[in-house]
Amino acid sequence: MRFLVCCLAFSFADAALAQSLPTDADLRTAYCITVTKSQLAITQEMLGGEHESSPTFTVVQKILKEQADIVNRLQSYLLPKLSSLNADSLLLASKRAVVDLEQAKAAAGVCASRCTPHFQNGRWTPRWSACMDECQASPLETRLRACRTPDWLPY
Repeated sequence: MRFLVCCLAFSFADAALAQSLPTDADLRTAYCITVTKSQLAITQEMLGGEHESSPTFTVVQKILKEQADIVNRLQSYLLPKLSSLNADSLLLASKRAVVDLEQAKAAAGVCASRCTPHFQNGRWTPRWSACMDECQASPLETRLRACRTPDWLPY
């Protein structure tokens, strides 16, 4: 009986070891899938309030397509590898993305308040855009923006 228990324990250990640790590209991809899906949902909300004849509708639709293409590319890279990768590491990368998105949302609120004086007559002035860019310049924003161009992927 003890022999059977030992054999089962070793076989489970072998199965656990068969899962390899994800590469940096795998972790970054898991992170960016979460980030880009979140941004995609926000963009879809924006599109819902626009009339089809609006110039904004066309711009938002273009952004929506670009984001959907990025999600598709990221998933096409990672999904075939999932069964052989350590899921805990990928889950942690995804959770890091959720935390980063929450922090970015809070920071954007602070920046919007700080830059409001540059928003005049219902329009974003060039100074408002510069103020927002300056205010949001951080390693966090750099990490999130990197998801827009997944150039680390092999294809």
